[in-house]
Amino acid sequence: MNQAHQAMKLSGTANRHMWAYDSFQTLPEAKDDRDYHPGWNPGGKQGGGGVENFHAACERHGIPRSAYTATEGYFEDTIGLAGPADPPVDIALCLIDCNLYSSAGEQRWGAPVNDRSSRWSDRS
Repeated sequence: MNQAHQAMKLSGTANRHMWAYDSFQTLPEAKDDRDYHPGWNPGGKQGGGGVENFHAACERHGIPRSAYTATEGYFEDTIGLAGPADPPVDIALCLIDCNLYSSAGEQRWGAPVNDRSSRWSDRS
């Protein structure tokens, strides 16, 4: 978030709103054998810290809360349920951090990177 905010300030686009979708919790239990990784163990103690720690980190880097929206939850319960008219609708940069193989498959990003007319692929 900090790198994106700093890049937007340098490019004169700091007025763009940032969005963070994360559970802000430890990883969930594995749904697929491919979810296991030596550095990230589903059901383990890695990650987490809560959304308040995220807000505090943003504040330490000079990012005001008005510059971003933090949405708590797993992808399947948040961004996976969003439709074409739901925010965010004008995406300049998208970083999806999926630590599990199974959560990577829950993404619905289907619009070309430079296409501002549509954001999501059809859910099929």
